[in-house]
Amino acid sequence: MAEDFDGALAAIAARDRCQRHAESETEHHLVLDVLCILGVVALGVVVSLVGKAVEKL
Repeated sequence: MAEDFDGALAAIAARDRCQRHAESETEHHLVLDVLCILGVVALGVVVSLVGKAVEKL
């Protein structure tokens, strides 16, 4: 009986660790997505500024 209880506790602990890891990965991917979007916006601004500079030539 005690072994079943210990096994259940171990399974719950493993599930909790897995869930925390998944949440951490989700936050990590969210940060990367935001950085990617900011990079694309910055690239668009640079291309726009270069285009305006070329028009003036």
